[in-house]
Amino acid sequence: RLQKRTETAECLEQRLMKLRDDSTEKNLLLEEKNRMLAEKQDYEIYAATLKERNRIAREIHDNVGHLLTRAIMQSEASQVVAQISGRDADARGFEDIHATVNEAMTMVRRSVHDLKEEGADFTAQIDAASQAVGLEVMLDNAIDDAPSPIARCFATTIREALNNTVRHSDAETVHITLRDMPALWQLVV
Repeated sequence: RLQKRTETAECLEQRLMKLRDDSTEKNLLLEEKNRMLAEKQDYEIYAATLKERNRIAREIHDNVGHLLTRAIMQSEASQVVAQISGRDADARGFEDIHATVNEAMTMVRRSVHDLKEEGADFTAQIDAASQAVGLEVMLDNAIDDAPSPIARCFATTIREALNNTVRHSDAETVHITLRDMPALWQLVV
């Protein structure tokens, strides 16, 4: 009997150790999965934030910027007409309006620039441009980190190239190569 109890106790002890090992292994796997999910979630939030910032900047540029430009041109024209007509007080009023609207345009430009400065996720911009035009884009990106002005320039050029490809060709696939060379940045479409 004592031998049977000893064998049972040893068997139970081995099962307990196996359960502890299995539990530890599963906990480690769960921790790794949670870490990976948290990183993915952080990236998704970052990408969504950049996409929204770029959308807002585009909206401001396309809508408000064009309206302000029109107001600047109208105030300049009205100022000239008032000066020619000899209505100096009206001309000064239009000059004041022109200065105010011009200042507003400068502030809008600065705000749009600041939005884009923060929102220059290069790969996300290229992905968004390629999805918008419905082409398959094969990207060979050898640029690890580009300053925001370079990233914006490349993204704008790529977007324009993709739009031109859709308008002026029957291509279904576009190959884009980006290289960071010792003395220059290279973009091949």
